[in-house]
Amino acid sequence: KNGREVWKSDGTAAGTAMIKNLQPGTEARYPVNIIAFNGEAYFDALGNALKPNPGRELFKTDGTAAGTVLVKDIRPGGSWASPGQFAVVGKALYFEAFGNGTGYEIYKTDGTTAGTVLLKDIRTGTGNSTVRFITDVGGIGYFRANNGTNGAELWKTDGTTAGTVLVADLRVGSGSSDPTSITAMGGACYFYANDGKTGQELYKTDGTAAGTAIVKELRAGTLNSIGGPIVAANGTLFFRGAGPNPAGGWELWKSDGTAAGTMI
Repeated sequence: KNGREVWKSDGTAAGTAMIKNLQPGTEARYPVNIIAFNGEAYFDALGNALKPNPGRELFKTDGTAAGTVLVKDIRPGGSWASPGQFAVVGKALYFEAFGNGTGYEIYKTDGTTAGTVLLKDIRTGTGNSTVRFITDVGGIGYFRANNGTNGAELWKTDGTTAGTVLVADLRVGSGSSDPTSITAMGGACYFYANDGKTGQELYKTDGTAAGTAIVKELRAGTLNSIGGPIVAANGTLFFRGAGPNPAGGWELWKSDGTAAGTMI
């Protein structure tokens, strides 16, 4: 009857209902990337019922039809901003979106139109910095981005343009260390990266270039020794790793953030 729209549920059949038909009729608006922030749900959708032809933009809902609104038309005129990669960092919601003249870059919002802003044009001009894995580490947002000069590397932001900076160029030059699985534990930031010399390994950073280093090289040489998600639980990281013996295959490893405390 209504196409694919935004719904809510209290866990019962009677309490499961569509919140608002963003596009009257059977045409779907495909709300995606739903995330909770400040007691409301934020998402990416087409919403012609809320504003004529806004393209894919940032919406929010408090669970009522009247409270389901367009936060900001980031890319006016029907073009798609396509916000995604949502993450709550401190008191703001961070995300990636496509802006006219900037390509895909990092944005933040406090839930208001005026407070929804481009944080930094990391890859100056229309190129995409391709922000991924935004993670809150003690109120600082860590993420992967490519500025077009250093390749895809680890960045951080304190929520200001000046405070949005490259942490370390692990694969020096235009090559990418490609940090992934960014995880917070004990006030430190952990991630996988490949500096081109050691293969993909587990890294730790305190937010400075000097304080960014491999926790432990599980497999010497250029073979990758780590992959998949990192899970932090009770002061310990758990991950899939492969040790010095390739025949041993991939097994469950853990780490307390030190070389001595990283083991199968």
